[in-house]
Amino acid sequence: AMASVTYGTLYQKKHLQAGNLPAIATLQYVGALIVSVPLMLSFERMHFDGSATAVAALVWSVFGLSMGGVGLLLYLIRRGQVSRAASLIYLMPPTVALEAFIAFGEPLTLPLTIGTIVVVTGVYLTNRQAAAPLREQAQ
Repeated sequence: AMASVTYGTLYQKKHLQAGNLPAIATLQYVGALIVSVPLMLSFERMHFDGSATAVAALVWSVFGLSMGGVGLLLYLIRRGQVSRAASLIYLMPPTVALEAFIAFGEPLTLPLTIGTIVVVTGVYLTNRQAAAPLREQAQ
């Protein structure tokens, strides 16, 4: 998954600089749909309970997380911050673990905490190094 995200980010930066962001995002969702629908039909029970909680979670997942995240990713790529955009993807698992701890009381285990520290440190170092040339250009 990370190799695909990295490749897609670099491809987008090189070939899709002037495109319409909603159209580009739509094409990304169509590509994901082509891969996920056959897998869903093969491995899922195709059941959705339709409760208010499930619908609210689905709406938040689609609009808040997915569309918001893709929109921010495309915006960062367009601004020329490919390394920053790609590195931020690695923050997703620790962020979800923290949200699960806050919202659902799931425990923050020692391996999870150590992994989060490693990931956050790596993202910080990547973004700090990427920001240094930008500051020099501004001067």
